[in-house]
Amino acid sequence: MNLRAEYGYLIKALREYPFTKQVERRIEEIHCPVAKNGNDPNWWIRPQNFTKDPQVLTHLIQLECDPLLSKWRRQYKAITEMIEETDSVHWKIIKAVYIHNELTVEGALNRYGNGEKTYGYKNIIRPFFEKLEQKIDVIAANERINISFAEK
Repeated sequence: MNLRAEYGYLIKALREYPFTKQVERRIEEIHCPVAKNGNDPNWWIRPQNFTKDPQVLTHLIQLECDPLLSKWRRQYKAITEMIEETDSVHWKIIKAVYIHNELTVEGALNRYGNGEKTYGYKNIIRPFFEKLEQKIDVIAANERINISFAEK
């Protein structure tokens, strides 16, 4: 299978890392769920069944439980760990090919002196993405286990 098709979501995550803009935009959406851009002339009207919940607590719960923010937290943690654990030359190859789109795998391997294309896929690129995917799964599993123990 094509590596970009198989690990496309991880490549997208690597390009968006550290997710600063996405997190800021999502937090703003949670705090101000109604768009104030003029598309809706009644954006300022509150619903009739509006309850007076403590907004701070509501926002904290929403921020903690938001699936997008949770996904980005897991990916951030896994990518940070992978960057620390990956050999610096291997990381340069992955950045050049998948994050910056400036070289092909063969070109990156030639530039950084790591052999031929099949060697690069087999020993550098595929193991990196497999390990990254595994780290995200382990982090997600640990979050679920911690939540289930906390509830009891």
